[in-house]
Amino acid sequence: MVKVQNNYSMKYIKLIVAYIVLFSSCIFGQVNPEWPKVKDDKYNKRLNFLLSGSVPFMEVSSLEKNIKEYTVLDTRGREEYEVSHIPGAVFVGPDFDLKNVEGLDREKPVVVYCSVGYRSEKYGEKLLKAGFAEVSNLYGGIFEWLNAGNNVAVGNEVLENKLIHTYNASWGKFVTNPHCTKVH
Repeated sequence: MVKVQNNYSMKYIKLIVAYIVLFSSCIFGQVNPEWPKVKDDKYNKRLNFLLSGSVPFMEVSSLEKNIKEYTVLDTRGREEYEVSHIPGAVFVGPDFDLKNVEGLDREKPVVVYCSVGYRSEKYGEKLLKAGFAEVSNLYGGIFEWLNAGNNVAVGNEVLENKLIHTYNASWGKFVTNPHCTKVH
């Protein structure tokens, strides 16, 4: 009798595990058709898993064309920012504090970014709640900025060699531009 119960229990457990694997692969493998796209399909899937879309996205190509029209805020850690950042970006850090943005024009469009977009999305949500009129999250973050071939800066100096802090080695795989030097 005990053997029958164990077989029944094992079949039930295997069925549950199979369902979880199937269900999670469906969720984690999907790409939202309404969101922007990056060239790397694995990166798209990771972005779709991480981000909620609570802050409107801006594609790298749009920021490239109109960067002077925006206040660009870097929401990464200080060490990441000091390695390199988007030229003209203002460091605000990942922890939202109204003091860091009190001198900014709340009517001027703002673009927030971090490495991939997760920290900047959270920061952007708080900017919107604080009354900023137009906030966008750079889709794919500074990684996609570099993947598109754009330059970065250290201080006010634009770099010819593209140096990037990748947070860690596992996130660094999403920087696919072969001309980038990765630091973590």
